[in-house]
Amino acid sequence: MTEKIDSIERIGVAACHIAVTDDELVQAMDRAGRIAGHPELTATRMAADAGEDLIFGHSCLIPGLGMCVKTGIQKPGNRAKGIDTVQAAVLLFENATGRPVALVDGKAVTTMRTAGALVAGIRALRPIPQPRVAVIGFGSQGRQVAELSRTVLGAAEVRAYTPSGVAAEDGIDTARTIAEAAAGADVVACCTSSPRPVISRSDLADDVVVGTMNSFSPALVEIEPEIIGHATTVLVDNAPENFGPIVQWTDAGGRLPVLRYLGQVPPPRAGDAGARGIRAAFVGGTGYQDALVAWSVVLGWSQVEEVTRQYT
Repeated sequence: MTEKIDSIERIGVAACHIAVTDDELVQAMDRAGRIAGHPELTATRMAADAGEDLIFGHSCLIPGLGMCVKTGIQKPGNRAKGIDTVQAAVLLFENATGRPVALVDGKAVTTMRTAGALVAGIRALRPIPQPRVAVIGFGSQGRQVAELSRTVLGAAEVRAYTPSGVAAEDGIDTARTIAEAAAGADVVACCTSSPRPVISRSDLADDVVVGTMNSFSPALVEIEPEIIGHATTVLVDNAPENFGPIVQWTDAGGRLPVLRYLGQVPPPRAGDAGARGIRAAFVGGTGYQDALVAWSVVLGWSQVEEVTRQYT
């Protein structure tokens, strides 16, 4: 759905997904990592607990595009009501005047940027031809990761664990347990809302890439902290002290392995695909990611790519 409200364009979920291809989405998230922290750009992050709820916000000003502000609330209690736990909205302001020009569905932007960033990080850590991918959790973000695994990573197999036990969808195998989903996988993508580990070291092969999108605060530990101790490389999209498994591992005296930032991983070298050792990708979300997704929805990725190239 796209409509005008007082000259502000309102863009719904379906229109967001149609406007940006899978390849463009992953490219945009890699670019978001490359431009993060550039002195000509401004980004802020806000998070505050409200009981069991989390109030959050991101903003990013990119000259040549404008300002993007996303704000919302995460309400775990919504799950029992059959309502999405994350409720958010994104407002875009034009660069020249600051006039608001578009209201973009916050759920779509959040789903796209989180899944896209996770897949971008996984691909950067180890380029595996036709990987076997396990997706743990199959809500909107899990479904997006599964789709990107097929279209961008070229997955030979995608196996999903759905806590509800409901079959995933055509072309995706459904596992009865997390261990069954992870068995033999080259990539394990955790897409749950669990604050406690859903994946332990014993679930993983010795050369797997494991990704987590719900370890974005020190209190959230979607994967077992011990996994960090067995990893050769850890990739993050923002400060490592924001991620629960990293914080708990280092607070206990554990050593942090090689640390990379999304978009700043050295180009893959010959033989990397077969390299041994666990690699871990942590995605918490940034204002740069929200901005590049939202502006790509409104203007198209080709224009956003051209404007942001100067900041890489």
